[in-house]
Amino acid sequence: SLAILQFYKTPWIDMWWTWKDFCVLKGDKSQIFVTKKFYSSHSSLNLKAQTHSASISAFWECFGEPVLTRLGFALVELALGQRLSELRLQEGESMPGGDEDMLDLVTAKHLVGEGRVLEEAGQCYHDAVQACLTHQVIVGSGVKGLNSEHVNFQLDVERFVVAPIRDSFQASWGLIPKLEM
Repeated sequence: SLAILQFYKTPWIDMWWTWKDFCVLKGDKSQIFVTKKFYSSHSSLNLKAQTHSASISAFWECFGEPVLTRLGFALVELALGQRLSELRLQEGESMPGGDEDMLDLVTAKHLVGEGRVLEEAGQCYHDAVQACLTHQVIVGSGVKGLNSEHVNFQLDVERFVVAPIRDSFQASWGLIPKLEM
């Protein structure tokens, strides 16, 4: 989550990122690698890495904050040890021809709502996932929105997503790995 936050305004983390765009090398020092292909803007080919349908774009335009939401999807998958598509099949949820992102959102919210993430990963982790999926947190003064256009977005997400996950990891495992970039 910290790597995604560090690079969300770069070409490496765009609104279409998936698990296929990353690789983590574990060892003495865990390292994260971006595996996405990039094309130079100076190239005579000037190829676009990926194209996406208008329906997908429309979904994200309506729902907003795709990077944060996809981080929530990834956190649900990590907590439960399965892809959202697999969990959806187990729950018997299906919408033939439905948009994958919309289906993932419905599935993730359902799993969080019924307490599966809370049960598996604890309150801190659950709250972080909830913040990613709803783009908001409850603070002493009320509800605070998490908006990537806001100047404090990275600080807010570090406070309400990264720190709770770090706390959860530390409570469970006792150590906090350092991510070196």
